[in-house]
Amino acid sequence: MKRFKFSWLIILFSTLALVGLNNCSKKTEQEPTTDKNLSDKEVLEKSLSEALVRLSYGDKSGLYDFEFPYLREETNYDEYLAMRQVQWANMDTVIALRVNDITYFGEDSVELVVDYVFRGISGQESIRPDLFKIYKYRDKWVKPTVSFLHKQLEFDEIYDAAIKAAEKEAGN
Repeated sequence: MKRFKFSWLIILFSTLALVGLNNCSKKTEQEPTTDKNLSDKEVLEKSLSEALVRLSYGDKSGLYDFEFPYLREETNYDEYLAMRQVQWANMDTVIALRVNDITYFGEDSVELVVDYVFRGISGQESIRPDLFKIYKYRDKWVKPTVSFLHKQLEFDEIYDAAIKAAEKEAGN
């Protein structure tokens, strides 16, 4: 009798697992939400606002994500934090970042006029304007805090040379 109950439990859990896997696969088959249908302004506002809100909770990884890729290759997140370059006190009241104006410099960089939106203790919002540059690097917007474009370009040259050498060695 115990063997029958144990077998029944195995069948039940296996069925539940298969149903769960099937539901997961249906979710992944749906078209993912992308930023392709959004304007540059909407994409930048959304991603910068998210990074800022994360920063308000003490999470600087949103800023780390906005650095050029070479920095993330050379420096892990803990080393990034140890640089102590990214500090902003009293971020707990920031609720959003609004992009007011975009000035394009070719296809690879923009200057943004933004407003930081704060919520005070009374619940009233206040705004602080700012201006900064953002770069488009390989179809991703980058707002470096610590990294530099010229270092990314140097990194790309070395990386591309290494790829070509590897392809040549492999006979491609």
